[in-house]
Amino acid sequence: MSIVNTTNATNASGNNNKFTDWNKWSEALPSSTKINQKHQEQLFQAFKGDITAVDCKKKLSDYQDTMFLYKETFGKRLNIFHHVQHIGGTVYDSTIHTGFIQGTTKEEANPMTPDIATLYEVSTGTAVGVPTITSILNATTTAEVETLANGATTTYHPRNFIPITPFLCQDSSVVVAF
Repeated sequence: MSIVNTTNATNASGNNNKFTDWNKWSEALPSSTKINQKHQEQLFQAFKGDITAVDCKKKLSDYQDTMFLYKETFGKRLNIFHHVQHIGGTVYDSTIHTGFIQGTTKEEANPMTPDIATLYEVSTGTAVGVPTITSILNATTTAEVETLANGATTTYHPRNFIPITPFLCQDSSVVVAF
């Protein structure tokens, strides 16, 4: 049975629905609407490069409604992961194992075990200026996107992955499929 076939979610109306891919599931979640409306910056700040690997690991487990874009260590291509789970770390199994679902469609969704050192490592680079969320959302043409100016107070310290705001999940899935 496919991972996608068993995807259920309760939408904002309280209805329990089955979805054919993870993008549709993500769009239906109440958290998706909240993030899209006013919590995008907080989502990015939750995974800044200056939080510790331990805190990052915990947050990834807590953010089950979020998809993340990352660069694979092998193949050097972009992909999407979600639903991070950690097992172990007990007296009888001290090693902590991590897994997630990679991909968003029925054909590509697979359980994977990431390279933990690469995924959680803290970036040693300097925080970089980025355009404000408002500027990005107000851009409607390619020319406007190309000329976006960095915000005076908006910086991002990159990790090896970034959270994807829910309204971009479908488009991100199409881009990484190529």
